[in-house]
Amino acid sequence: MNKMEFCVPLPCSGPTAQPLTMQPVGNQPPFTDHAQHQHETADILWQWRLLALSHADDHAAVTLVEPQSPYWPWLGHRPWMQHIALQFPQHMALELQFFANGIWQGSAFLRASVDGREWYSLTSPYSPSYQWLAQLVPSQRLRLLYDALSDLVPGWRTCQLAPLAIDTHTALHTALHIQDMTNLSSQHDTLHAYHAAQRWHHHYVASHNWTAGLKRQPDALADYWQKRSSLLKNTIKRRQKKLLAAGASWQIYHQIDAGLRDDYWRVYEHSWKSAEGCPEFINWLLDYASTEGSLRLGVLRMDNQAIACQLWLVQEQHAAIYKLAQDERYDAWSPGTVLTAAMIDAVLQHDQVVHIDFLTGNDRYKAQWMDAVQPQHGLMLYHHRQLQSRLGWYWQWTKNQLKRLRQDALATAAPL
Repeated sequence: MNKMEFCVPLPCSGPTAQPLTMQPVGNQPPFTDHAQHQHETADILWQWRLLALSHADDHAAVTLVEPQSPYWPWLGHRPWMQHIALQFPQHMALELQFFANGIWQGSAFLRASVDGREWYSLTSPYSPSYQWLAQLVPSQRLRLLYDALSDLVPGWRTCQLAPLAIDTHTALHTALHIQDMTNLSSQHDTLHAYHAAQRWHHHYVASHNWTAGLKRQPDALADYWQKRSSLLKNTIKRRQKKLLAAGASWQIYHQIDAGLRDDYWRVYEHSWKSAEGCPEFINWLLDYASTEGSLRLGVLRMDNQAIACQLWLVQEQHAAIYKLAQDERYDAWSPGTVLTAAMIDAVLQHDQVVHIDFLTGNDRYKAQWMDAVQPQHGLMLYHHRQLQSRLGWYWQWTKNQLKRLRQDALATAAPL
């Protein structure tokens, strides 16, 4: 068979690129400037490099064809990741870039502790899901990440990826349990590393995701409301009638301006929600989505003031419900319920949406609007060459086993 080489890292080129510095792990610098592995597979030269995210904009020296961008910005758009990174000043935000035959294939956006031991997906409470190198087969995706970290950061201990996109977790879960090793390297170290990646990990439930899948247009609107309960539909009709009689009105905007921004924050400040963790990020998202054409900002007004606001994003016939808020003083009017119904009608009729996503969270009210819920998982990888990592894996494995034993005991003791 032909061989695939893994060479790390490519030099940081360009006038803005700066060397990445970290505190050393013991006597071993956390990043090596050379490493190479060979794999028995297709004739592809794989390379990777690690850059500080603030210096990751210069790809001119190595990028020939940029991979197709995902339709949701949290799945790999660099501007999104750069603004998420601002929420972690105590960590380093990094972009791990992968190249095949000199052509950029995509990146894994990560953050790391200053000593290089603990690694995480570059996600925050504002991140509905996470993925990397989605165009690659799962086994290759995981192997590239594991090997790249092991070569670039010999002292890494754990890498926590969450919340994984549903399809990403399903694919990785399968990859982590495959038994066919025929395409792996004949080199002992690399084969051992991949075996380690299969074993030294834990899956856990990080959140939940409610969605509604619809028939193709033009039947989507009727299909959606046919699935909703009579109680919800009657409530919407009654509240709409009451609000309209009181002079209320609602409108959906595709562009943000200063007045709409003030409306949004005024409603949010009078809602039941806790203080916004990073209002600067929401302001950036409003501007970004407005520029990209994906913004759908619903505002319901009564008495000449906004009393409910909803921030949705729409791309490629998919709608994501990102932020909801209503003024608590008007709860008896159910303005949020009426506005949600209006938003759904609008995206189905005008944007031809066939899939609605309520993103993260298992709030009970979502069940009346959506069709199905699935758990969103996280994945914790442990570096098999680090003693503390192995001990951490055994500790988590023990806790998981004890939890299963308790669940089995309760199930056995439960009356039939």
